[in-house]
Amino acid sequence: MSNDYTDEIPEAKAGDRASVVYYPSGHDIEVWDPEDPWHGPCDVLRSSDPLHTHVEVEAVLLANRFRVVGEWTDRDPEDPGMEFCADVEFLGFEDEG
Repeated sequence: MSNDYTDEIPEAKAGDRASVVYYPSGHDIEVWDPEDPWHGPCDVLRSSDPLHTHVEVEAVLLANRFRVVGEWTDRDPEDPGMEFCADVEFLGFEDEG
């Protein structure tokens, strides 16, 4: 997996929280403002490889300095297995002191 896109979220600070969504077999992880998730624009972290499992998604998140806080849940219980979401915490940029 590749593509470190932390520059896409320049306003992020260590400790910031967000909500993320991924679609199994997709390449994108959507990063949403936790105050108003699922509305308005979101930032996107992209993998060159399809993301099939939570473990693969967590590896991309960690490479982009995010860690999952809590559990993955099915975003739409009426359409199970199509979208998963979790809360994440930004660990800060490497040069952030």
